[in-house]
Amino acid sequence: VFPVSAIGGPDFIANVRRALIHLPLVATGNIDLDEIPDYLRAGVVGFGVGGPLIRTDLLERGDLGGVIANAERYLNATRRPATN
Repeated sequence: VFPVSAIGGPDFIANVRRALIHLPLVATGNIDLDEIPDYLRAGVVGFGVGGPLIRTDLLERGDLGGVIANAERYLNATRRPATN
C-alpha cells in the first residue's frame, strides 16, 4: 500500500483489513521506526522502507556503521514475539 502515510497510516490499514481480512498488506512510503508497532497491530505482513532506512546523512558521511545500526533498529522493530 503506497503511500500509506499519505492515505491514513495504520488506521487506513486497519480499516482495509476489516473488509479484506484475506488480503496480505505491505505498508510502504515514509514509515518511521516508531510507527512500526502501530502498523503491525493494524495487520500488515511487511514493510517497504527506503529513505528512513538508508538515510542520506549517513551515506554522505560514509557512515556504514550507522547505516547498519539503523537497519538493525528497523529489523528489531519488526520482530514479533514467538507464538505457541
